[in-house]
Amino acid sequence: MIPSSTCTKGPTGSPWGPSQMWMMRWSSGMYAEDRGTIRPSWPLSGIMNGSWILQYLKNNCFPDINHMKMNKTDRIMLKKYRRWNMAFPLLLVFLGACNTDQKVVLFNGGNLDNWIVYTEDPETDPSQLFRAEDGVIRVAGTPSGYLRTRESYGDYELHLEWRWTGEPVNSGVLLHLQGEEMIWPNSIECQLKHRQAGDVVLIGEGAGITVGDSVYLVEPEQSRFVVIPRTEESSENPPGQWNSYDIRSLDGNLEVRVNGVLQNRGSGMTLREGKIALQSEGAPMEFRNIFLVRLSN
Repeated sequence: MIPSSTCTKGPTGSPWGPSQMWMMRWSSGMYAEDRGTIRPSWPLSGIMNGSWILQYLKNNCFPDINHMKMNKTDRIMLKKYRRWNMAFPLLLVFLGACNTDQKVVLFNGGNLDNWIVYTEDPETDPSQLFRAEDGVIRVAGTPSGYLRTRESYGDYELHLEWRWTGEPVNSGVLLHLQGEEMIWPNSIECQLKHRQAGDVVLIGEGAGITVGDSVYLVEPEQSRFVVIPRTEESSENPPGQWNSYDIRSLDGNLEVRVNGVLQNRGSGMTLREGKIALQSEGAPMEFRNIFLVRLSN
């Protein structure tokens, strides 16, 4: 078990900006909330899915968590962790001093009240295309559609996690939706297509960005899509494992990180504000831990 308490790193190791969480991480890479269980041995303060999760270990083992197997390394880390117990009151005071006013939880883990479903098939039940279940958003993959926020956002750091639950195909995170609801609306897509996560796709008239010395702009008479490939080798995890996306949009500048690796960056975005959407595009998948932190110059 690895204690983590930092105001610069999130549980995936990537920056979270001014709003953070503090939590315990098992060596398996799973988190307490992933297990869907808060046991009596885990006193909890703060607001779940809100500003902070402040947890500390009251007991020195987990006899009541029968679905977790601890290896030798876990047991050693638990013994070392006992030294932290007396220091926790001061630690919690320190964590409470961090500014979390700008954090917006987009998915609360329980329902999709903050979202609206659009699908190309009017006969499709929206709840069958996207549904909240067991702390994740389950995406059917077909027919094509998207789940978008009710509110619009501009300058922010967006964090989300995804994994494929079937054969990996295609999906994406659409930023700054503009104009008519359609497949696909004018926007800037951070690609989730398998082995291409980190690509940026400009969609629709008016979508543009500058990367290095190159200016990219959608010209409708040629195509509605312009692809800007990622700059590094794929940093995706194998299908079935969770991945993280950290997307920073500030004053027209864009940075895209996949599992902490900077894969794309640009400036001069022509679409700087709008709704955020998750695509259903060909294969079942899941999303979780979706939130953003508002930024200001």
